Amino acid sequence: MKLKKAINYSFRNISRNKLRNSLVILAIILAVILGGIVIGIVNGIKNYYTNAVYEAGFNALFVVSGKTSVGGSFTPPKKLLAVDDLRSIKELPKVKAASPLFIAGVFRFGENVTYLIGADQDLSISASFSLYKGRFLNDFDSNSSYFPVVLGYNVWNNILNRTVNVGEDINLVFEPFSIIYGKKEPIKISVHVIGLLQKRAQVPGLGIDPNSVFYTDLNHVYKIFNITNLKQAYAEGAVVSAESFQALDAVSEEINNLLVSKGYDSKTDFSIISQKDALVYINKVFLQINSFVSIIWTVVLAIGSLSVLIVMVITVRERYREIGTLRSLGAKRRDILLLFLFEASWLSIIGLIIGSISGLIVIEILKNYYEFIKFITFNTILETYAIVLPEIFLASLLFALYPAYRATRIDPAQALRYE
Repeated sequence: MKLKKAINYSFRNISRNKLRNSLVILAIILAVILGGIVIGIVNGIKNYYTNAVYEAGFNALFVVSGKTSVGGSFTPPKKLLAVDDLRSIKELPKVKAASPLFIAGVFRFGENVTYLIGADQDLSISASFSLYKGRFLNDFDSNSSYFPVVLGYNVWNNILNRTVNVGEDINLVFEPFSIIYGKKEPIKISVHVIGLLQKRAQVPGLGIDPNSVFYTDLNHVYKIFNITNLKQAYAEGAVVSAESFQALDAVSEEINNLLVSKGYDSKTDFSIISQKDALVYINKVFLQINSFVSIIWTVVLAIGSLSVLIVMVITVRERYREIGTLRSLGAKRRDILLLFLFEASWLSIIGLIIGSISGLIVIEILKNYYEFIKFITFNTILETYAIVLPEIFLASLLFALYPAYRATRIDPAQALRYE
């Protein structure tokens, strides 16, 4: 039997029992949709956080007071990190920029909480900030009579719930709270907006969203805690930018040696976290998630493939006499095998095509109701389908192989006498 004739013959056969074959196609459609959603969400979220690390500046390091890791527990330091010591990191040969960070407390806007963080002008470089309007902090702001702030994207775009202009003064209630200096009573302050930042990716596992922050200079923020001499001030850590990604390990070692030389214990007083650590953390978390998703996907795949197996077994029984007729007319066992495999292939192909289109539509609809579905971009769907579709097709053929093989073992003489 010629290949083209076998393909056409098998395609005509799938319309002989429309209800049964429609149920098989439906099972495959559901497998594609579920695979696209479940695996797509995992891949989408992983891609989002991986891209967030890259966007955050792949040559960045975070020096943190105390012992911690990305997404890990925190142990307070025995010796606090001094602002002057953190500023000296900038003098290291392979460091592009470095800025101490001091978290001074929060502003509350209903359910939204934003932070006030003090930093040096180098933060715009070390944290890879991009300005939407205005300017970032500079040396002149330290001695200014006004309280300068640069607003993170979320703050000026939606949290303040109104249009914010550069040069504007905003009266706010501030709640001073520091893990170093403790908590104080809320105070009223007037901040002067000098810049608005563009949206910036959040580094996974590092807590504070950089888009929900008021940034100001260190002098003004320490005055809230009655500290006027920064040589006596301490900070939670620093953001450091290496000259290149290749220099990350060398810079990390240089910072470690510098702080140790200033009397800090690397085992208890500070941690150095790079973007590499963030990527390792992401891969570790999603390795566990992928293991769980693989179990779910195996069950979905098995259900879809079993439907093909059951229908093909029933089809072989119903067409027992027809198979005998084909064999008696000269069809070889290979021809019978191909006929049933082609029928399974047609059912799979139709289900995969309809399922792919339906999956795209379902995902777009779900994006209107579930925030996490928005992580599934079109490219993520294509990447997911590149895995899901071949697996469903091959599994369907594999499960169809047994009934197709049984069909080839039918004796023509017995089949022709079959009622």
